Amino acid sequence: MKTKIILFYLLAFSICILSCTKYESNTTTTNPSTPEVIVPPAIKFFNVMDLGETRVALNSKQVTTVSKFFASGYIPAVNGSNNIKLSFPNNTSLLDVNPTMANNNKYSGFFYRVGNEWKLNIVKDDLPKEITNGFAALRILDFRTEAYFNYINVRLISPGFDIIDQKNRNFLDHTTFDNLTKFQNAGAGTYTINMYNDTITSSTRKDVKLDSKGIYSIILTTPSNITPYTNAIYHIYPDVAKHN
Repeated sequence: MKTKIILFYLLAFSICILSCTKYESNTTTTNPSTPEVIVPPAIKFFNVMDLGETRVALNSKQVTTVSKFFASGYIPAVNGSNNIKLSFPNNTSLLDVNPTMANNNKYSGFFYRVGNEWKLNIVKDDLPKEITNGFAALRILDFRTEAYFNYINVRLISPGFDIIDQKNRNFLDHTTFDNLTKFQNAGAGTYTINMYNDTITSSTRKDVKLDSKGIYSIILTTPSNITPYTNAIYHIYPDVAKHN
């Protein structure tokens, strides 16, 4: 009789343990992950040539006009292939290309001409998310279509801030060196920009203002019809374009 009672209690205890274990496994919860926010790509257009106004069509829709010193804002594109056309106002076609862009990215598209051929260079814009108050962010891009054979140094000077000095810049060198497309910190203030080499200061632009928390591309350009070509180095102009 005692043996039966002991077996009964052992069986009841086992059933209780199994029931409790099963209950705990069924009530296990996990924290739901935050869904990724998908933002379509966007592109900002520039024309670095001094050849007048040009029209830009994006995916079969005219979206903006651009000319030297007058860029567009950021315009929504689509994930994947995008058709981009460039033309003069009289509908003369200049360019028809299909670059790829990706969600959650911003880009700058630069139209330029070498000889009689128009081209588009697209640069990814990794815009800084946070900039300390009293500072700006900048990068230097070289689009000197007439002085492409000359290396140049670029120096930014503003009293009270570190000198920014980039050596041996050359036409489209950012396509070879990815670090040149990244933005670097600079004190917010008024700058003088000198273009120089080992023997001369070829050109200067004064009173360039960088706002606190502003994000800038400094775009080296040259006039399209310099004669002779060797004089182009004396006519480098640093266009300053703001991204925000």
